[in-house]
Amino acid sequence: MHAKRISGIIIVIIGVSLILSSFYIKSRVRSGRQEISEAQSTVSKGKELFSFTKETKEVGEV
Repeated sequence: MHAKRISGIIIVIIGVSLILSSFYIKSRVRSGRQEISEAQSTVSKGKELFSFTKETKEVGEV
């Protein structure tokens, strides 16, 4: 009886710790996705600034 209670408590503690770690991982993934989105917009702005159009390509060939 005593061993069942101890094993039950250990299982509950492990379950709670797994749930808490999953919330932590989820928040880290969310912040990583946000960083990727911000970096992608920065790259897009850079490509837009330094891209060649028909007019600028002709000027660059001179």
